[in-house]
Amino acid sequence: MSTAKEAVRQGLPFWRLFTTITNSGDIFRSEVSGSGFVIGPNSDLSSVQIQYFDQQSPNGSNIIEVSTDKPHIGRLDALNAQKYNSGNPGLLYIFLNQLIPQTGVYQPVGFVAGDNLILEPVYLDFIQYFSPQSEYENKRTDKTFFYPTVNIPALGGQPIRSAWFVLPYYGRRYANVMFNANSGNINYVISASGVNLLTGTSLGGSNFHAQTELLPPQIVNSTTSSRTINSNTEGMWDLLVIRISTDTPAGSPLDSLNLKEITSDEDS
Repeated sequence: MSTAKEAVRQGLPFWRLFTTITNSGDIFRSEVSGSGFVIGPNSDLSSVQIQYFDQQSPNGSNIIEVSTDKPHIGRLDALNAQKYNSGNPGLLYIFLNQLIPQTGVYQPVGFVAGDNLILEPVYLDFIQYFSPQSEYENKRTDKTFFYPTVNIPALGGQPIRSAWFVLPYYGRRYANVMFNANSGNINYVISASGVNLLTGTSLGGSNFHAQTELLPPQIVNSTTSSRTINSNTEGMWDLLVIRISTDTPAGSPLDSLNLKEITSDEDS
């Protein structure tokens, strides 16, 4: 992972922190002062907080939020020779204010043993500019998830299984979910839910988070089906969870189905 110091040594006008987030407690630091801070175009997370040295504050530091709706345009100094009241160096500390579902721990409501769970990684894209810019780009690009083959476990003699897709959605305003079944041999049952991860509880299990059905179950076969989710009517969510199952008896041959999902910060 690159550092702000390395970016300065290379003569770059900014430092870009682009990394996978695996823990809600991840903290990053910059040893260099900056004049502008924005969420980068490829970020899943929509917001971070920055702690900086502030001599006017009773505790010696202050915190600002940087989000897709609110970049910080202004100087924040990294004072390497000074210390916070905690004893830590007076650097700029970037930390998360959104929760992350943990691999091997998080399960959506309705998940049962034997289901297939695809938990997409969560990325942070954060940019610090070292000098004032004439223009600051603070917009996430649309993100596409595509699964050419959906694997739904089919265990003979067992209850019908499901495939679950857990996608980062933090602050997105619109999603288009598309399904394509290649023949009419099998009916697929598809639904989608929004999840807000809750603080103060474990990030595991299905009972610790607010999960709300956004798209009720729909049968898809031998057609291409497209459904949309809009924040104006369905609200804002941390995660988008898509569930796909089949009403075909367990153990029967499964047809081919693919899934494509596009998320956007635009309303449509």
